[in-house]
Amino acid sequence: MTIKFSEVTNIELDGVDMKDYPDFCDAYISEARFADTKQPLTDEQLCELQEQNPDAFFEAVNDECLSIADRYYS
Repeated sequence: MTIKFSEVTNIELDGVDMKDYPDFCDAYISEARFADTKQPLTDEQLCELQEQNPDAFFEAVNDECLSIADRYYS
């Protein structure tokens, strides 16, 4: 089953460590919900979402980094 980033909402990331820049190899999607049903994705679905959408995942990690930076440098 292919899950697209456009089909989910409330994506939460974990494991984002600025010391790991630019690889962020420990980062992962810890939580997300289907946009239409609001049901949470299972752990297996979260892994599939991340693996099947590497570009969108990397963009989400970059957005999280900017959010972290904004909190500390605003």
